[in-house]
Amino acid sequence: MKLTYDQLIAQHQNLQKSETAPATAERVEQVKAFIADVVAAGADIAITRQREQLRSILRYWSAWVYDRTKEYPPAQLVPYAEIGAVPRSSFNLTVSWLIGIGTVILIGALAFGIFRGASYGVGPEPSPSTDRPTAISALATVTLQPAPTGTATVPVGPTATSTPTPLLIPTATPLREAGYRFTLTGNTDVVLALAFSPDGRVLASGSRDGYIRIWDITTQSELTSASSGTVLSLAIDKTGQLLLSGGFAGNLRFWNAREECLRNLAQANCLLKRGKQIGDIWASALSRDGKLLATGSTPETIGNIDPTIQLWQVGESGTPVLSTIRFNSVDPVTSLVFTPDGKQLVSGGTNGTILVWDTETGKELRRFERGHRSTIWGLGISPDGRQVASAGEDGTIRIWDFETGRQILMFQDPEPSAFFSLIYNQDGRLLASGGADRVVRFWRASDLTPIGEPLSGHTGAIHSLAFSPSGDVLTSGSADSTIIFWTVPLAP
Repeated sequence: MKLTYDQLIAQHQNLQKSETAPATAERVEQVKAFIADVVAAGADIAITRQREQLRSILRYWSAWVYDRTKEYPPAQLVPYAEIGAVPRSSFNLTVSWLIGIGTVILIGALAFGIFRGASYGVGPEPSPSTDRPTAISALATVTLQPAPTGTATVPVGPTATSTPTPLLIPTATPLREAGYRFTLTGNTDVVLALAFSPDGRVLASGSRDGYIRIWDITTQSELTSASSGTVLSLAIDKTGQLLLSGGFAGNLRFWNAREECLRNLAQANCLLKRGKQIGDIWASALSRDGKLLATGSTPETIGNIDPTIQLWQVGESGTPVLSTIRFNSVDPVTSLVFTPDGKQLVSGGTNGTILVWDTETGKELRRFERGHRSTIWGLGISPDGRQVASAGEDGTIRIWDFETGRQILMFQDPEPSAFFSLIYNQDGRLLASGGADRVVRFWRASDLTPIGEPLSGHTGAIHSLAFSPSGDVLTSGSADSTIIFWTVPLAP
């Protein structure tokens, strides 16, 4: 009996929970049997999003089998039966019959050629595979033109050409590909913020439903939760001491991020401090050494003369103290990031301007202007501090030179869709983005070349992203109330 989509997802997640177990022959056969179940289920599953997730699962487990056996299992999703697919048994017989006839014809042709004393070709040279076209970025602007179904667009310089691409997902390769891993459910509203613990064993999420939730990655289950009002931003420092949450009406809370609290936030000593800031706290950031944290807000009143950025100093005890440094900014702030050395802070706001601040004096150092036309929701800085990446509601992603403020690269779809999140991975070679189009995209940071296909899975806009400390997993939080874990591709 064929399994349903929900049953397949449950089996996939159960297999992942024991993924680190020894790869015995029995275990390999179990995975192969699961792959066969997924392949067979294709004939009964028509929803595009579900089929894309199943294809991702097939790539994931096919690569797992290859790593252990050096052989690929059959891993093509059977076409949906009601849209002209040939029944599986008939399909196999038809393919076998065609192969047999083709073999006879080929042997006959070769024999005839030998008999004539001439050399005959049997077809043109095979063309390079277009399953994964390589996109070549323009020097200044990357623009992907709309592509009809079954085609991929390859930018070359300032223009683009279309290359036919097979609709079938190719069999997994030894290189790690991006793909679906599992989904966490439990939030009841938009997931607006995500943050990993330094060891990567737990994930914190913040939602508009008013709760911070802590998730155990190994068991894929909720460890604890705490009521905190609508959570707009989250940050966990790399030393594992402090969890910061920001929300509506200036609601700031500082939590102990030690293991005992991450397993039970309701304990009396886990909430270290409450803070207050004018406006709604959409942005928070922690310096790499954990000694500084910054919060940014959009003011509740027009013409607010109080700063919309606050700086906090974290002492040895882990308790933050509001700094005397004053940032004289009246621009509403929606994104923040520290430079790697913590000496400067970069902010993005509702007016589309990026500002760089001195964290020792609070003075504005420079502005990146003539860029975004509306709110900057995503902001990142490369690990070497030389480039800034930004993504906005105007549907563009931009790369800037940090020292000069000059725009280096830009991506814009001809039919712009708002971006709500953008982050660098740990080594700075990859960028990940999410937004109103409900897909996760990976980009080569050096030239904004798209890596692989957009990943479908969410049914609502994507508002938050977080890379695991190991860098091989990306999480995305969505308006559909779910958190999806994705395998991160290897950077080319």
